[in-house]
Amino acid sequence: MTLPRLTRFLRSLYNEKDQNNLNNNSKTALLRKKREKCIEWEKRRSFDWTKLSSVVKQYCKESDVLIKAFLKHTKNIAGKESQLEEQHSAAVFLFDLFKNDEKLLVSARNTIRETFGPFSNEDCDKIFQLVRKIVSEVPSEIFENLQSSENNDSNSIFGRNITFGLVPDKLSDPENFENFRMLTDCTVDKLDLEYIRDESQSLTKEQQVPKNSNKTEDDSDWLRKRMYEEIADSAHISAVTLNILASAKSNDQIQDELFELLGWERIDFISEILQRRQKINLSLLNQSKQVTKKVKPSYGCQIVVQSDKEKDVQKQMRKDDKRSRNKKGDQNEDNEADFDILRMRVEREKQLVEARLKPLLKPMRKEEIKFPFVFDGMSEAKKMAALIAGNKMSLPVGTKKRSFDGYEEVDIPPSQPAPTHIGQHRVQISELDKIGKMGFSGIKELNRIQSVVYPTAYTSNENMLICAPTGAGKTNVAMLTILNTIKQHLEDGILKRDKFKIVYVAPMKALAAEMTATFGRRLESLGVVVKELTGDMQLTKAEILSTQMLVTTPEKWDVVTRKSTGDISLTQVVKLLILDEVHLLHEGRGAVIESIVARTLRQVESSQSLIRIVGLSATLPNYLDVAAFLKVQPYSGLFFFDGRFRPVPLGMTFIGVKGYNKTTQMNEMNDVCYEKVLEQIKKGEQVMVFVHARNETVRTAMLLMEKAKNDGKIELFRQDSEAAYDDTLKQINRSRNRALQQLVEEGFGVHHAGMLRHDRNIVEKLFSKGHIRVLVCTATLAWGVNLPAHAVIIKVSDIFYIFFYILNKLN
Repeated sequence: MTLPRLTRFLRSLYNEKDQNNLNNNSKTALLRKKREKCIEWEKRRSFDWTKLSSVVKQYCKESDVLIKAFLKHTKNIAGKESQLEEQHSAAVFLFDLFKNDEKLLVSARNTIRETFGPFSNEDCDKIFQLVRKIVSEVPSEIFENLQSSENNDSNSIFGRNITFGLVPDKLSDPENFENFRMLTDCTVDKLDLEYIRDESQSLTKEQQVPKNSNKTEDDSDWLRKRMYEEIADSAHISAVTLNILASAKSNDQIQDELFELLGWERIDFISEILQRRQKINLSLLNQSKQVTKKVKPSYGCQIVVQSDKEKDVQKQMRKDDKRSRNKKGDQNEDNEADFDILRMRVEREKQLVEARLKPLLKPMRKEEIKFPFVFDGMSEAKKMAALIAGNKMSLPVGTKKRSFDGYEEVDIPPSQPAPTHIGQHRVQISELDKIGKMGFSGIKELNRIQSVVYPTAYTSNENMLICAPTGAGKTNVAMLTILNTIKQHLEDGILKRDKFKIVYVAPMKALAAEMTATFGRRLESLGVVVKELTGDMQLTKAEILSTQMLVTTPEKWDVVTRKSTGDISLTQVVKLLILDEVHLLHEGRGAVIESIVARTLRQVESSQSLIRIVGLSATLPNYLDVAAFLKVQPYSGLFFFDGRFRPVPLGMTFIGVKGYNKTTQMNEMNDVCYEKVLEQIKKGEQVMVFVHARNETVRTAMLLMEKAKNDGKIELFRQDSEAAYDDTLKQINRSRNRALQQLVEEGFGVHHAGMLRHDRNIVEKLFSKGHIRVLVCTATLAWGVNLPAHAVIIKVSDIFYIFFYILNKLN
């Protein structure tokens, strides 16, 4: 008989779908659901766009025209790349700002500028006129009622209307009380409510452990109680869990079995079980010693070894037999004919036979293959309980979490340094041949990563995949492969320039321009011509044929190699293909890189000619898959260096902004961004701020500049010396970008792919020399362009994908 439970009654209030979601979803999903409910409640409580639009439709003439015009001009102020929810929030903000003003005040314009950045005065005037029109047509009582309801909801606190007072004098007289001596004799144990469970399956009455036992004996009872709280039918599962804990396996070995048994959503419970494992086993041992029943030894008894599936089948058979007997006693003879016990027994016997044919022991795990040049410190940690399916479920040691009024901040310390024995024998440039010395002139030795890669990159023609952190020197690794290709086309000391082509595929035009200048300067002494082939720099066929190294983008090289005629001579002489930032395979442009690699591999198979493919990437989680895609031999051509090999330790800070309203979140995010920028500027460092859209660069830079002026800190952002300041003004006056000129005068700059090449080059040069203190840019500057910055701020974790026209979270 099932006992009535309060929890079962509470669950019945939810529908079946909600109950399944509560049982199946993880804690993260439940937390997300709770936040969504809070946001929904906040929307119902506050004056939002839904209420405003409904009021306009109810009382205003030509309401559809008013709403469309209002949203159109609001979008121009909030930003054309803003989401619909942000536009609605901005519309409500502007309506609240203008609804009580008869004239458009200068203070209102300043408030808009501080919130949304630069805007058009025409849009502001149009919105003000629309607001005045709405206010004139809608009765004033409507907005007053909405405002009063909002204030009442926001100010109401649970329990604020409960009345209380001093204790009456009558209660102080002890004669008014009856004799409560009976209650004073009762202890906490006598008043405690305890659920007594039938444990006849595990222990008999003679084997029950006394209640007042040692402290270690309570751990097994603790496990059973926790099992009952976590799982409804916990008798069988608790017994299986105790058997697992009593085994001779280590914690790392049994944690997988516990995850399969209890589910990964109970990771905290499993971690607590593993911590108490020794105490639980000791408790079981003490209970076995206190068994009062004497067991005589058995001689010549038969032992039957059964698998878990066989035990479950026999248990099910016993349940079915018991159910059939109960049914036979309750029903008539006519109903008994519908239940065929013989057929059920035959089916159970078949299941037993199938279970016996299966092996008792589980197959052994495959030994993990270790590659000689893969230095992944997380490979062993991924097997621990803190990681599930490759995802880390706990923060690193030393993490600090702080909470402020408008945001929360989590500081993650830098990773531990790499082992010193890896790459300790540095390759000296003086030991290289003549070609190597000319290519690395001005460099004394290779760093530790380059020294490990050197034998494969410089002395072989194997395909390679190098995964290393930013700033680890992947450009010099590419230089080693380039010099190796040049050496192979030397005949009697003469370079056969028309026999080979080297193609360097960079993800962005900004990086392509930088790589062209870098390789052109270093290969000039060898007589190798390096040119850029992008949307900014078009080359004729004659120029391409006279060039030995082309630096291009994926889309441009894809177009060149797709042509079936005319460029066959170009593709046939390509001997080295270098793919920089190959981790972009996961993003929207990955299909272009895939087509380039597939076309190159097809050409190698069809023409039986050698084309070496070298992939350069940041740290990848699935480097084995990418290596297989590039046809890289994992034992000799795969090189993986984790974050420990980063030349400059990287500390990270994650900031979560509070607030349910989009406009409030945006204002808080701008304030936090300014605080972090000012903190670094006071230390004398340069800062790069990354945003997700081109228009957002100018908007964010203007906001930071206005906040610095209002705060009286603008002098910290300006130039230090007059000579440097005059030189900066001379260079920036050549630009046609008025906003850029205004920003650079105050020490700010912007950079994105939509700017002219001349403007981008000036901004990069000024920032590298330190004339620009704060650079607001898009991701085009992050893909390989090396610029000095002590701090990097990524504003907004969403990025816009033009290929799919959606906003997605950053990887």
